[in-house]
Amino acid sequence: MSKLQDENPMGVLSNADYGSGVYRRRIRLQGEVGRVVAELEDVAHGFRVIVAHDGRRVTNITATVLRAPFDTCIGAVEPIKQLVGLAIDNTAQQIAKQSDIPANCTHIYDLTTLAIVHCQRGLVERVWDFSAPDERDDQPQWITAQLNGEPVLSWKVLQWTVTEPAALNGNTLYRGFSVWAGSRYQGDQAEAAFALQKAYFVSQSRRYDMSSIAGRPASQDTTMKGVCHTYSPAVIDSATRLGDTLRDFTDCPEQLLTFQ
Repeated sequence: MSKLQDENPMGVLSNADYGSGVYRRRIRLQGEVGRVVAELEDVAHGFRVIVAHDGRRVTNITATVLRAPFDTCIGAVEPIKQLVGLAIDNTAQQIAKQSDIPANCTHIYDLTTLAIVHCQRGLVERVWDFSAPDERDDQPQWITAQLNGEPVLSWKVLQWTVTEPAALNGNTLYRGFSVWAGSRYQGDQAEAAFALQKAYFVSQSRRYDMSSIAGRPASQDTTMKGVCHTYSPAVIDSATRLGDTLRDFTDCPEQLLTFQ
């Protein structure tokens, strides 16, 4: 088992069902007149972001937390408004250079970035589907990204390391990922790569019974300090993990984005 998997500072119980499921995430980007409505749902999260624009710049951002792991996640609807005023012809990389990413919820930030980029596409709907099967018996699994039902990208992965395609063997989905992925992919594949890496990150939570630590303070998790809004210095001491926030979409991907 990798060092990353061994890190379990909160003593979380293992998920007895791990090895038989699939992590799934769906993102929908709907272009409308003067705005983009973006939605995301997966095992632990449900968010909606509306980015309004005037054809040149972002004029307003409204984020809604529909389901999240901590009681403080709802506060992340405020820092994302720092992106108001950005030109809609920015790339995701350019947006990142103008953002205080750790002050935001990682998932609201990523969803908003996708929405801003989507503003240029007009009245177009795009639906991304990401899947990452449990790594059964330490065997690598294919993780995939589909756009409107069509395959865009897939990697065979074990413990954060790509094993296939052969040209990518040994590349990491952890530190160093943005360097090799940023130089290799463009267009839809670049969008897929960065979103698939984030999906794989969240998929690792399936290894643990996160419901067993409902009510615990975020401050007990020393590995996450400083990475997002809830784990920021100003928030972490008041953040508590919520119960009944997990959903398993292994056998029911059609329920994604219904926010039930």
